[in-house]
Amino acid sequence: MSDGGEDGASYVARLRAAVGTAPLWLSSVTAVVLDSAGSRTLLVRRDLTGLWAPPAAVLGPGAVPARVAAEAVHEDAGAQAEAEAIVGVQATREITYADGSRASYVNLVMRMRSRDDAHSAHARWFPVDSLPERMGADHRERVAMAVAPPERIV
Repeated sequence: MSDGGEDGASYVARLRAAVGTAPLWLSSVTAVVLDSAGSRTLLVRRDLTGLWAPPAAVLGPGAVPARVAAEAVHEDAGAQAEAEAIVGVQATREITYADGSRASYVNLVMRMRSRDDAHSAHARWFPVDSLPERMGADHRERVAMAVAPPERIV
């Protein structure tokens, strides 16, 4: 990780080695990337579920959320983006993964602005008012947070 913090995946692997599949409470960041007009958002198709979602990553100890979000955009979507603001903080429900491990997240929703129109084969631009059907309600809410007028942001 470029900011000197521990990579989120390495951190989770280290925790899992100690606690097995017991529930974890983790921090994460979701990068809602908007184009320059704010009318489109960049989403990635998740391999395991086929659902569309904004890029996201687990935050390891010492990580800088804006940097981790930018890295997630680059790694997940093949694009460059710059953080503008944290537009929401959410606690997720507990998720049970295929291996039986469980986790809940405190998630920072980061509004980001695209620096280019580039993207990988797993990513695509969608109008913010016409998101794909195969997208979870929690991710729809995160996009809505990013495009909401500032007075509506809590």
